[in-house]
Amino acid sequence: MDVLFVALGPASEACSRVRIHQYLPHLAADGIRATIEPFFRHSGAGIRRRSPISRARESAYVWRRTLGLLPLLPRYDCVVLQRVLLPLALLRAVRRRSRALVFDVDDAIYTRPGASGPLARPLGRFIRTVGAADAVTVSTPSLAERIRPHQPHTVLLPSTVDCERYRPRPKDAARPPVLGWVGSPSTSPYLIPILPALRDVCRTRPGVTVQLLGASGLPDGGGVTSVAWHVDEEPGRVAGFDIGLMPLPDDEWTRGKAGYKLLLYMAAGLPAVASPVGANRKIVRDGVTGAFATSPAEWATALTRLVDDRALRASMGAHARRAVEDEYDTRRWAGVYSQTLRDAAAAGASR
Repeated sequence: MDVLFVALGPASEACSRVRIHQYLPHLAADGIRATIEPFFRHSGAGIRRRSPISRARESAYVWRRTLGLLPLLPRYDCVVLQRVLLPLALLRAVRRRSRALVFDVDDAIYTRPGASGPLARPLGRFIRTVGAADAVTVSTPSLAERIRPHQPHTVLLPSTVDCERYRPRPKDAARPPVLGWVGSPSTSPYLIPILPALRDVCRTRPGVTVQLLGASGLPDGGGVTSVAWHVDEEPGRVAGFDIGLMPLPDDEWTRGKAGYKLLLYMAAGLPAVASPVGANRKIVRDGVTGAFATSPAEWATALTRLVDDRALRASMGAHARRAVEDEYDTRRWAGVYSQTLRDAAAAGASR
């Protein structure tokens, strides 16, 4: 079986790396030959629109790129389109030329960060896209709930973690704990409300530091440092943390997020403190694998408790590792992915 993955971006794009590239060895073992065509050539392209000029340039690019891809589509048993919401004319062209079409989505792309609800134009494109597909793969139950009225063949496929690549490593008992966050410039603003709590923990617990891996635009100081992110260094950097951080505001966008940061921390055997928003509520078992916090005071209390209790960190981290192995390891979900592609191809062949 031959599948064309029209990824949102290259392997450096987190969603493409997590939801496509890391599955390729498992799909190949199941007889699925994959070809990858990044829709956008650079990470972050097509995600943030800053001006009418940039929007016009992106629109022109979307037309050129889609028209360039159309001749390829009939060669494959199945086409997987990741996150891209096309104008209706282009969507219809893609649908006509694809034997089978699967749409993959791991964010609430029918809205934008900070919005209180869906936005009319992206929601319309979103509904048309999921309805045109033979199947849709989604990262969270909230996305599945949004999509199922428009697409009965909606499959929950969490954004999983490779538990062979991300593993715990021994901790130096004499070293003060490191609080860690991994993310990107686009998610860095989520840290702003808890920065005072982080600095307070560093102030009251000498030696404790905070590493923000991939953050941008935040002031260093008070024990808090932003660190450059590199994909090859990520497993080692995360394993060097002692406590993971995942703050989120509560809005339409964040309620659709997959909680992937938490899974990285858990795979590294770390407890995490997180906002009780969206998928975080399901991933974190409060008091077992980590803790929830909402206000800055709750963040400071939860972090201080974990900083002060090494045995508690070790116990929660061990539970977290077992939970991610049981529920979110890539190998566990590879069969679901493979079967979804085969079912979609069969539906397309019978159409």
